[in-house]
Amino acid sequence: MSKVVDKHESLLMKNNPKILVVGGSDAGLSAALRIRELDSSITPIMVLADEYPNFSICGIPFYLSHEVPDYWHLAHRTRSEIESLGIEVRTSTRASAIDPKAKTCRLRLSDDSEEEVQYDQHHWHRSRIC
Repeated sequence: MSKVVDKHESLLMKNNPKILVVGGSDAGLSAALRIRELDSSITPIMVLADEYPNFSICGIPFYLSHEVPDYWHLAHRTRSEIESLGIEVRTSTRASAIDPKAKTCRLRLSDDSEEEVQYDQHHWHRSRIC
């Protein structure tokens, strides 16, 4: 009799599983943090188009009204803080194409070069468009 294996179990059978998280604002970082909380052997790869991981655009009205004196206070965590939690951070990088069957994503870097990354699962989190 064959055993039914759920998605999480099959992911754990891989060596150094990776989950691609596209978007680095609050939703993307929350997903990456939750992934690490549930299983520290999984490496979330967080891809964001700008240089500001976990920058809260919802706080912009507070900055504009001078309730928040410095816009850098809208960034809840620095890149190094996020990376210290086991999350790979890819800034100034856009996901330009995804092949769900091959589980690959083409990334466009800031210098317009491209890189292809392989992942085991993906999560999309739409953030701001500039």
